[in-house]
Amino acid sequence: MGLVVLGLFFKKPPQHSKALKKKPNNSSKYSWQYENGYSEPVEIGSSLWDLVLVTLGYFDRYRPVMFTISLTINLLLAYFAYDFIYAKLNYPTYDLTYMRAGYVNQTSATLSLRAPNVTRPFNIEMVLLDTGNYSITVAEIAPVDLFESTDYTATVTVNNLLPGTKYMFFSSDLNRSVTLTTEPLPQFVDKFSFLSVSCMLPHFPYSPLQDPRHIAAFDLYREQAANAQFMVFLGDFIYADVPYSLSEDRSYYQMLYRQVYYSMTKEGNEAWTNLPLYNILDDHEIVNDFDNTQGDSVVRESVDFAWDFYQGDPNPPSVRPDSKYFQFTYLGLPFFCADTRTHRSPNAASDGPEKTMLGKTQLDDLISWLYANKDQPFKFVFFSVPFTKNWRTVIVNEEDTWAGYLHERNKILRVMQEVGGVVILTGDRHEAGSVEFPPQKHGDYPVYEFSTSPFQQYATPGFYIEFEQFDQEDVMLNYISGGKQKLGQFDVDLSRKHQPILTYNLWIDGKVAWQYTIVGYTKRGTSFNGKRLFW
Repeated sequence: MGLVVLGLFFKKPPQHSKALKKKPNNSSKYSWQYENGYSEPVEIGSSLWDLVLVTLGYFDRYRPVMFTISLTINLLLAYFAYDFIYAKLNYPTYDLTYMRAGYVNQTSATLSLRAPNVTRPFNIEMVLLDTGNYSITVAEIAPVDLFESTDYTATVTVNNLLPGTKYMFFSSDLNRSVTLTTEPLPQFVDKFSFLSVSCMLPHFPYSPLQDPRHIAAFDLYREQAANAQFMVFLGDFIYADVPYSLSEDRSYYQMLYRQVYYSMTKEGNEAWTNLPLYNILDDHEIVNDFDNTQGDSVVRESVDFAWDFYQGDPNPPSVRPDSKYFQFTYLGLPFFCADTRTHRSPNAASDGPEKTMLGKTQLDDLISWLYANKDQPFKFVFFSVPFTKNWRTVIVNEEDTWAGYLHERNKILRVMQEVGGVVILTGDRHEAGSVEFPPQKHGDYPVYEFSTSPFQQYATPGFYIEFEQFDQEDVMLNYISGGKQKLGQFDVDLSRKHQPILTYNLWIDGKVAWQYTIVGYTKRGTSFNGKRLFW
């Protein structure tokens, strides 16, 4: 667009020309007729000539400076566009070495690592830290073998740890370390924080002077990472299809993960490598709006040979073998991370009892999980796409969200309102939207959704409103479209036994832009400020 606009601006006919006159018997031949009688032929209608005009400009001997400016600007814009799309291919990052924290509970810790240039096998060592000092000798971890088939990544789980204890894991071969604290026992700790967001694209906003692997949000939110106990990334960790897929080979997807982890694990970002990171699969790790109609080969290359060992293996254990949805607890509170991609019916299918986003098995597991945890004051459910139907405007593909799967959504929502205490966390839209789903019958409880994105990507222009409340089923609490660097921070306070508190902090471009607090209860039927919330 910039090329065309600037081209039109700088390529007007000379002001001293009289007219563009057509030559006889030739539909594509014209000539500029100047006041001094000089004529210069111009061919109109040739696509090649049109491209030359738009790209290089029309040379005017009477305005050489303007032509030079036009040519320079157009060539720079063309280079910037090329650089933004293809520069990443010049940074394959084959030598990337890192170690990061995966799933951590009271007695075990999972480490994810990549090491392409070390002698294999090698050891990872463990140190128990006590107020900053070594309190016990180093413990040996089983050697890890790294293979080309997994892009030299590996996942190591260390068992028999102590709850609420700080450990350091390191490898002299890798020159890398991870320092983390295991989950404490609930009777000793009553507060914790976690982060949630989705969508990040390196080299955005674009700068020709910047490393194309750079993600500035990792620098911006280091403090939030250092103060959190874990993070759930809700998908679109990479963008394999922006602006289009350059390859469907596994090596391409692996390269994109290496580039993101290069930015995340670089020197100075220890807060991120020490933070337990759990990942949910979404469409841009595969292809936009993926719904299983795009073929098995792209799934095999992008998921089986890239996402699984970079993202899936370090996650908490799957609910079922070979599935990508999982659940875990922290200080007794339950978390369910759903897979909204690999089991879904085609987006374009008619909504009804047969259309599903989760698949029957996962749906049954989610409903069983909700009933099993009905006595917990808060229950957190993570979806990669919005649960609300309020994102239903012209440029939003509502069929890709739960708005296209309302029959299944309503079944889930009824159970959530029945058991109470449910908080839904979503991403995907590159906007921040918060919704309350009020109880629809006596004895039910409200459900809340907080949708936060992007971590580092474009934001919807403020003049275009994508988020609208259509009825009283999905009540809008807040909507903010702007901000290229968002982050959701959730602070849980269980210190007041009968009034647990959840506070959502919406960070936008490094500042808290909005905050919302929910008071929960451990006894059914209790009201707060005249409004029934959770029990």
